[in-house]
Amino acid sequence: MLGVLSYNAILDAVIRSRGSVQFAEEVFSEMIRNGVSPNVYTYNILIRGFSAAGNLEMVLNFWSEMGRMDDAFGLLRSMALKGLEPNLISYNVVIHGLCREGRMSETSQVVEEMKRKGFVPDEVTNNTLISGYCKQGNFHQALVLQEEMRRNGLSPNVVTYTALINAMCKAKNLNRSMEFRVRGLRPNERTYTTLIDGFAQQGFLNEADGLLNEMVGGGFSPSVVTYSALINGYCLLGRMEEAMGIVQDMVGKGLSPDVVSYSTIITGFCRHQELESAFQMKMEMVEKGISPDAVTYSSLIQGVR
Repeated sequence: MLGVLSYNAILDAVIRSRGSVQFAEEVFSEMIRNGVSPNVYTYNILIRGFSAAGNLEMVLNFWSEMGRMDDAFGLLRSMALKGLEPNLISYNVVIHGLCREGRMSETSQVVEEMKRKGFVPDEVTNNTLISGYCKQGNFHQALVLQEEMRRNGLSPNVVTYTALINAMCKAKNLNRSMEFRVRGLRPNERTYTTLIDGFAQQGFLNEADGLLNEMVGGGFSPSVVTYSALINGYCLLGRMEEAMGIVQDMVGKGLSPDVVSYSTIITGFCRHQELESAFQMKMEMVEKGISPDAVTYSSLIQGVR
């Protein structure tokens, strides 16, 4: 399989020969599909090619992916000087990059600038901003923006609602997290997993179990992450037999416990001084080819002290 150096060589050859940037984009897409991570040289080659082709939205996107938001800002503001007006997509790309870097204070400048240019923030703009505020922990601003969206006739999507639910769960406001489910939202697997984790961490295991049943009834298949969240809830309360029952249930459904699942169980046994069981689980995970991580060893060390 080709590596990043080989892909870079192909992309560079395409760009230097003034070949089709669409072909370069196809090569880049193949690179990502094959699990090859682009490096700074990959992005620089693509930026050079798309700049020459006048496709500045793609340049903005690549700079955003690289975290070079100051360069993206500079390009956005210089486009007008070149007779090229930024469009809504241009602004959304920059807002997305700023949100990903946690530079939320700067997003308001971009939003104001786009409004001055006559662009109205759309669902993509607002969903991106809400997710950014949630990630930063600014739940108030996220909720204000969500209500503003609704007043303007825009629909927060399931990703946005899941971000809001996650924020409420972290703030231990579980009642508020459940409110979002009655607003016409069709939850997805991640939404259910987020809710199950929130209730399990607070010890509301009946509610967490109920959500798991609702999830399955809705046609969703719980993932290893979903089961691990529920396992953690039982371990926190010392209900280890039931935690092990969930492990058996997930195995029966064709899912293999991962390092997080095992470490959670081991931590639970250690926390409640069931050291023999903890070491048995450690042996089992090694036998199954799963390497213990720092959490696993830390729990075992704490347990024998």
